[in-house]
Amino acid sequence: MGEAVGGKLRSLLGDSFYVAFGSYATQGFSLLINLVLVRKLSLADYGLYSVMLSAYAMGTLLLSLGATAIVQRYLPELIARGNRRGAIELKRLAAGLHLVGGLVIAAVCWGFQDQLAAWLNAPAFPGLLPYFFLFMLCKFEASIYEEMLTAHRSQKYRNLALAGFQAAKFALFWLAMPQDGSIETVMLYLVLSNALLLGLMMARALGLDRELPAGADEPLPWRRLIRFGLLRYTTTITLVGFFADIDVWFITHYHNTEAAGLYGFATRNVSMLASLVPTHFLLSVLVPVYVREYTQRQDPAQLIRVFAFFNKVVTTFLAPTLVGSLLLASPMTSLIFDPKFLPSVPAFRVFFLGMFVFYFCNTSSFLLVVLERPEITLYSRVFVIYNVIMDIVLIPPYGIMGAAIATGSAMAMGYIFTYLMVKRAIAISIPWRATFRTFAYSGIMALAIWPLLAAGWITSVPRLLLAVGLGALVYGLLAWRLPVFSHDERAHLNGALRRRVFPA
Repeated sequence: MGEAVGGKLRSLLGDSFYVAFGSYATQGFSLLINLVLVRKLSLADYGLYSVMLSAYAMGTLLLSLGATAIVQRYLPELIARGNRRGAIELKRLAAGLHLVGGLVIAAVCWGFQDQLAAWLNAPAFPGLLPYFFLFMLCKFEASIYEEMLTAHRSQKYRNLALAGFQAAKFALFWLAMPQDGSIETVMLYLVLSNALLLGLMMARALGLDRELPAGADEPLPWRRLIRFGLLRYTTTITLVGFFADIDVWFITHYHNTEAAGLYGFATRNVSMLASLVPTHFLLSVLVPVYVREYTQRQDPAQLIRVFAFFNKVVTTFLAPTLVGSLLLASPMTSLIFDPKFLPSVPAFRVFFLGMFVFYFCNTSSFLLVVLERPEITLYSRVFVIYNVIMDIVLIPPYGIMGAAIATGSAMAMGYIFTYLMVKRAIAISIPWRATFRTFAYSGIMALAIWPLLAAGWITSVPRLLLAVGLGALVYGLLAWRLPVFSHDERAHLNGALRRRVFPA
């Protein structure tokens, strides 16, 4: 039993290594790209850049048509069953849905370009539409092929391709973009880099069709696909009113693109820091593996154990990241980025608190996919109404702080509700003792850094890095010598790593 668990965990860790590499390379290059943009663009142009990214995010959420969710849930199952014909048919269907959705977004933006420009207080918006259309179509189509690679567990290629794409994009912004860059140049480079990404993802995803095992070539389970896809799509489109993208549009409408730039900077940095936590890449490994396994074994107890372990892993990384970022937000902004973004620090802190609750409770989200219970997420979307109302109430008088309060609190309440609903479907439980210990270690870490900050010692990037290194050392020693993982979890981790990393 132990050897089987260790072998399975080794397989997961093998996938996780490549996903971690791709995720951290992506975030590293994204940080560097953001550094270049905040220094080469004016605050107004950076705000317009945030508006364009928000337009992509909201448009593709509205017209994703459930394709991503269907691929995530059913392509691993079809591969596990040896249904080669069904797998190929599903991939073609998903790619076609994304293409149709992208073309509809382009048509709507073109038809209402003047109205959108007026509402957004962004007269440059119509002139950017040709760049936006090409960027959106390439990126949106590449995203569905990326999900296909995840379902095939082609993590090595997927993540090396993502790292290469981000490196190429960074090279364009850093080397080719002039110091007084323009938003038109930014959009052109987004088109070129995402065209490269689409070519890489499409070539591999279609090439894997030849490697599909021949077996029971059965028709697609259309009833299950349609039910699951529609439910997940319904929950997905409500995200338009849940995350920070709609805030950017309200901010630029009620204020200006400079305020949108400050808010986009704050929320983008929260997302980058939160992405250092292995939530996303562990989910991309867990979902296809446990969909296949649950298809064969139907064992809820195993899913409960996986949830507890996953929650501990996320909290172990997320808690010190949150505490350290709240403490060092001002020096990080002024020393690493640009002092002109210091007014965004209070919104950064409030938004990060809401994101913490989101990531912490969202560790149960893989169970919704495995158990085919997308309706639970749909119920939680009642908090979208709360978020939009609070945006309208708080943004006009309080600007970016009002947006951070509205969306941060909405995300926190929405995902607490989701966790409680999942708990009714399967008897999961948050490992609270491990959570409290992790925050205690993070508090000790903060006490070690605080004297340096209070004395005004952190005045340069090297000193900031030394402070971060001190905090990481203190927290790392505590987490290693006093681990929050159970004896069995430590034994399985040591077995998977093939060395005694964690004390028994």
